[in-house]
Amino acid sequence: MPSTIISITYYYTYGMRKVLATICICASALTLSLPTLSAMPSGATYYGGNYRHGAPDVCEISCRYAGHLKDKLGERELRQARIVVIIGNINGDDIALLRKLCTRTACFDTNGNPIENYVDLDLSEAHITTGGYYYSGNRAIRDEVGDYMFYGCTALRTIILPKFTSCIRKRAFSGCSKLEDVMMPRNVRFIDDEAFYSCGQLRKVDLPDGIERIGNRAFSHCLELPEVNLPYTLREIGCEAFSYCPLRAVHLPQGLVSLGNNAFSYTKLTQMLIPASTYLKGGLGTISTLTRIDVESGNSTLLSEDGILYSDNGYTLHTFPMGRDAEVTVPDGVTRIGNFAFSGSKVKSVYLPESTTEIGNSAFMNCSGMASISFAEALKSIGNHAFSGCAAITSFAWPNGVNVVDEGTFMGCKSLQQVSLPNCVTELRQDAFRNCESLQSISLPEGLTIIGKECFRGCKSLSKVAVPSTVKTLSFKAFNECRSLTAITLNEGLRVIEESALDNCNLLSIDIPRTVEVIEKKMVDKNKNLQKIVVRATTPPILKSDSEKGVPLYVPASSVELYKGTKPWTNYKKILPIESANDSQINAKHRNEDIAVR
Repeated sequence: MPSTIISITYYYTYGMRKVLATICICASALTLSLPTLSAMPSGATYYGGNYRHGAPDVCEISCRYAGHLKDKLGERELRQARIVVIIGNINGDDIALLRKLCTRTACFDTNGNPIENYVDLDLSEAHITTGGYYYSGNRAIRDEVGDYMFYGCTALRTIILPKFTSCIRKRAFSGCSKLEDVMMPRNVRFIDDEAFYSCGQLRKVDLPDGIERIGNRAFSHCLELPEVNLPYTLREIGCEAFSYCPLRAVHLPQGLVSLGNNAFSYTKLTQMLIPASTYLKGGLGTISTLTRIDVESGNSTLLSEDGILYSDNGYTLHTFPMGRDAEVTVPDGVTRIGNFAFSGSKVKSVYLPESTTEIGNSAFMNCSGMASISFAEALKSIGNHAFSGCAAITSFAWPNGVNVVDEGTFMGCKSLQQVSLPNCVTELRQDAFRNCESLQSISLPEGLTIIGKECFRGCKSLSKVAVPSTVKTLSFKAFNECRSLTAITLNEGLRVIEESALDNCNLLSIDIPRTVEVIEKKMVDKNKNLQKIVVRATTPPILKSDSEKGVPLYVPASSVELYKGTKPWTNYKKILPIESANDSQINAKHRNEDIAVR
């Protein structure tokens, strides 16, 4: 005899969602099934009513008084519940208990067998009240998802926030590594800094109309977030707000006032349209897929020409799209290449007009395919790391009007073989030529006063160099790891040789002029072929190390006994008069006669 089936269909409210439900009565069976929701996972069956009369992984709790959740959410529920609905008033003490649920490391069925560990939390009918502490001294505040409220809740998979929530504070959900879906009510006005930082599985977030601000790094490193709809009420997007999200498109709303530095860095955007109302705080960041940037007419600070972004009424080239492969001629009238303007781009060559007087910090950094850049003598300033990582550049003629080679300017330019420095150059700052592996020689101009820390470190092909008499200090690791460096000329005027300045080179000898007063440790450490050290000062300089004490030390004949009696010079096994070295170069009375320094 066939079974009789009775089907009743109606709407059931689950949290803030109206859901179509069906009751099927078949003989002695009664089931109620819900469609799959992000907030209610596939395979879960919701029976309604009290937890103890329903499915073992579904828990609905009503709290009339805040602070009493512990009376209803016991140890068994903490082990078994996966779908949790909270109705009524909760405070910080209650949230601390929910954190315990959402940070558990395992979940079990009624027989004690391990099952998939996740928590889907529906707080839509809950009301956060002031009072109680939930995490590391943080106190609950009425209608706020507070600082660190669900921080590090690694079992939390979905959450529907209380309908009266006004804001989501700093790091509220940061580190929720399993979080996939967040549903927010219309009352939310802002999402604070790093609120969802590093929620690596977040795939969907509903940003309701009403949100006015998204904080710094709010959704940064949400590695599975493919899209986001920005509400029309949004006025501010913080720095790095969506960095490292795989966004392929974004619509910036009309009325957006402020777009933070690197807001969409490391996304997959291909185009961007900046509204007329928007002010850009800093740069767009690293977007390797970006081929075009447009600006709506009427923007008072930005404009676009041929998909390239300009600021300052067109006087500054602000951003060249990284994904564009081209030879670029900068328009006449542009006076400045902005910070990071071409950084990481596929540009092949750049021609700057006579109007350009300034190249900003990191302007061409990591332009690995750029083989040449042409500029006029009008150039007056080149920022730090301007050409760092430009691996295709082989030669560079430094402009006459720029006195300083700034920090890291040519760092990592692995093909750079030749650099011409004019007489106007007075400073080579830290890391200026670091790891220029192909640089074989460089003529340092007389008048140079500073060779910065690690300036030539790792220049493996550099074989010889003369330090001008105007340099007073040979800085920390200035020529460290110059493994081909067999000869260096130090001229009178030098006063201090800092730690490891000539460490790990291939020097055969070193001649220290009489003006040197301080020699710090490891000056010539790990120079395996070092045969002799000459110190010309009649009064022993302050010595902070004797790591090469096995190498013969040659000093003025009148000072041999003084060196032998002065610590730590006393540790040198052989201290001999310079005259006994029988070396015409070492015996020279004036080091400036040995080599011409430009």
